[in-house]
Amino acid sequence: MSTFVFRPPYSDLRLMLVTDGRGDAERVWRIATAALAGGVRCVQLREPQLPARALLELVRALRPRCAAHGALLLVNDRIDVAIAGDAHGAHVGGRSLPGADARALLGPARWLSVATHDAAQLAAAVAAGADSVTLSPVFPTESHPGAPPLGVAAAAQLAAHAPVPVVWLGGISVANVAQLAPHRPAGIAVMRALCDAADPEAAARALLEGLART
Repeated sequence: MSTFVFRPPYSDLRLMLVTDGRGDAERVWRIATAALAGGVRCVQLREPQLPARALLELVRALRPRCAAHGALLLVNDRIDVAIAGDAHGAHVGGRSLPGADARALLGPARWLSVATHDAAQLAAAVAAGADSVTLSPVFPTESHPGAPPLGVAAAAQLAAHAPVPVVWLGGISVANVAQLAPHRPAGIAVMRALCDAADPEAAARALLEGLART
């Protein structure tokens, strides 16, 4: 039986690390542990290249480290691995199981994060039982080239009416994060800003400092 508390205090979404899917478990470990030390309080393992067994081992290795920092550990798409590894929950996107099916598998205790891109998807995620959503892309992003960015104003408007925390995602960096500060998002999610940083711990601190500016 799990010894984890899946609900608060594991609910600080101000800064989420989304791993970049290169399939290098040791690299993910180094980045995640440094980012946690810098203030990341949610780690989303997005590693489709890792075989299930290797991903499970990574989840089990990171789980106590996340717990020590009061951070959520979510597994992207692989709900089976999230449950087997006793992660706090899962994140599902457009190619994953529908939100309602993900919720049924996760049960009421684990966290469900759902990717959204517009008002209709956000409403559907809430109806499916999401605890939080990501909203993207806020800025142009290399992860989804050609996807029109929402822009800060539109993202703020969508987030303002959401009944669950909205984590802003897409092209957010140390250079532009201060643009979001006046809108006080529930959280931001970043990939390259941490995964490509020479010092992920320092980068995490810089992102949080920028987000706190008024």
